[in-house]
Amino acid sequence: WEDQIANRSFQLTGHPATLPVVYFDQNLIFDPQFTRITDGDIPNDGGSSMAAAWGDYDNDGDPDLYVTNAGGENNFLYRNEGGGNFVRITSGDLVNDGADSRSASWGDYDNDGDLDLFVSNGGNNFLYRNDGGGNFILQNSGPIFDDADNSFGASWGDYDNDGDLDLFVANGSGQHNCLYRNDDWEHTFTKISEGDIVNDGGNSWGANWGDYDNDGFLDLFVGNAPNNLL
Repeated sequence: WEDQIANRSFQLTGHPATLPVVYFDQNLIFDPQFTRITDGDIPNDGGSSMAAAWGDYDNDGDPDLYVTNAGGENNFLYRNEGGGNFVRITSGDLVNDGADSRSASWGDYDNDGDLDLFVSNGGNNFLYRNDGGGNFILQNSGPIFDDADNSFGASWGDYDNDGDLDLFVANGSGQHNCLYRNDDWEHTFTKISEGDIVNDGGNSWGANWGDYDNDGFLDLFVGNAPNNLL
C-alpha cells in the first residue's frame, strides 16, 4: 500500500474546507513509523476533499495522486517527480471540471497501456481517457456520462473475462447501482439493466471486485445500507 493521505474531517456543505493530512512511511522493517508531511502542495491545498486514488498515469514508475473534491470545487492531480516531490497539475479537463465529486478509480479501459480515470459525482459522472501524452479527454457521450445519478464508489473489473475492464458504480438516494460492460475494440460501454447486481441496493457507498470462490470469475461486494451485498 502507498504512503497514506487522509482528510482530517468530513466536509459538510457550508463548513470551511480542511487541509489533508499526509503521512510518510519510513519503511522500518520491524517497527514502521509514520511522519506527517507538512511541506508541498498536497498537505497545503485546502479543499472539500472526499477521496483519493493512486495511479502511475504517466508511466514513469512512481504513483501519482488524484484527489476528488465536493461542492463544485476542482479536483486535484499531483504528478510524482520522485524523491517525495509532487507537482500539482493545473491545466486540462481532469482538474478543471468542477463538480460534486465523491471518488475516483484508475483503470486502463481502452487497453492502450496507460491509466484512464473514472470520477463519480452527484450528477453526471466523468470518464477521462488518457491519450498517452499526459492529457486526459472527457468522454462526454455514452451511458457512463449520461446517467445523472447520485454516485459514490466505483470499481473496475473484467467480470465477463473478455480481456477489457468493465465498470460498476455504486449509487445512493434510492437509485439502482450501475454496471457498464466494456464492448468491442472501440471500447464503448453497454449499460446492463437486468439482474440482482443492478436492481438490489439503493443506498450503496462502494464496491470491490474479487474472485472469492476461485472459480475464475470475478464476484462483487457492495457496501450498502442497511445491508451489505455480495
